[in-house]
Amino acid sequence: MRSDSATDAPIADGPRALRAALPAVVAAILLRVAVIAWLRPPAAWDGAIYAALAEGLAEGRGFVHWDGSGRATAFFPVGFPAAIALVMGAGLRAVHAAYVVNVAASALTTASAAAIAWTAGGVAAARRAAWFAALYPGAILWSAATMTETLQCAFITTALAVALWPASSVDSRARPLAKSLAVGALVALAAYVRPQAIVLAPVFGALNHRSLGARLSHGAVTLCAALALIAPWTLRNARALDGPALVSTNGGSNLLIGTLPDARGGYRELTAADPCADVRGERARDRCMSRVAVTRIQDHPLAWAALGARKIARTMAFEWAPVSYARSTVSERISKPIGLALAAVCTLCWWWALFAFARLARRRSIEQRALAWGVGASVASVALVHAAFIADDRYHLVLVGVLCASAAVETTSARKACSSSRRAPSERPADETSVAHTTASP
Repeated sequence: MRSDSATDAPIADGPRALRAALPAVVAAILLRVAVIAWLRPPAAWDGAIYAALAEGLAEGRGFVHWDGSGRATAFFPVGFPAAIALVMGAGLRAVHAAYVVNVAASALTTASAAAIAWTAGGVAAARRAAWFAALYPGAILWSAATMTETLQCAFITTALAVALWPASSVDSRARPLAKSLAVGALVALAAYVRPQAIVLAPVFGALNHRSLGARLSHGAVTLCAALALIAPWTLRNARALDGPALVSTNGGSNLLIGTLPDARGGYRELTAADPCADVRGERARDRCMSRVAVTRIQDHPLAWAALGARKIARTMAFEWAPVSYARSTVSERISKPIGLALAAVCTLCWWWALFAFARLARRRSIEQRALAWGVGASVASVALVHAAFIADDRYHLVLVGVLCASAAVETTSARKACSSSRRAPSERPADETSVAHTTASP
């Protein structure tokens, strides 16, 4: 039986697009290495905890609490500390290993953004996407932070690139299935870093399939593959803790903090005066806080919804975190005026990326609609998750790769439209906006 996955009429331009992106990948690496060498910030914020967790893994003590007690934990997700610990095997300190992880992840994001853009805009769009991702200022600064978003961005961008890449044969059922499994594996890696990524599995799996049945089946396969790869850690949590947890046990506390008026939608440290402080066991405390948070939401649904809108604005309306992290650790290298200027540049670049995506969503080509679905799902997942939990503008940095890809496609389409409008009607090509292969959006 013929697969109804997307065909790939000539895809020889795919490797050429990735080769065109190579200079930008090299530039991304060099820029981030230069910024890290300039700033050399110590692990701060949650990064200090990630470094301590990585040290426990690297020393063979397992994923144990950062307070030095040696007790097993799953409060923070294991993915980023595990990546740091893997690099520490080469003899590096935790913070230096985090730099290596972030630089490698940035290179992967740059190449994957190019691959995404190629599927909907061709080689020119791929080249632009790579340079957009390489030069995005917030991502360059954030690569010096011992935080999860840079690695998470790489996994999400690569998962979408694989999901949108055309199948190699319309007659082979194995290839679309293998692609769904690969997307599921990448989403699982992202979920190990930040668990909310799991919601993207069925959406990414459904891309590039024509019929509703194929979308549903491949979406289900992708979700099952992701969950199967997460299951060993869930079982570990059930054995090591006081109950099973999919990846981490901080969901309840984040949900509760997200309902507290004095937190104003952001994070604040819980104290002994807050609910569930006396509950023993990570999983029991997580369940207790979830119950309290749900009760508060049910008692004041309108106030919670209004706070949710405020949290979306806090997450998506500006971009200050990269500069804030750097200034909080090495303020002597970034004066206040320079910091404000950098934050303004980061925010303007973020607005440009969102604006370009909004314009792309109006495009009519099949490839661009598929891209818009994938990027739209990524944006919506970040906005809705942080509307429910806690907000901060650093959380949207996971979207930089996919938004740079969509901005490149929109820019390429706009330039071609302007060029075509200046030509005589007889000189205009039939269609310049998409790659010569057929895909279908969900």
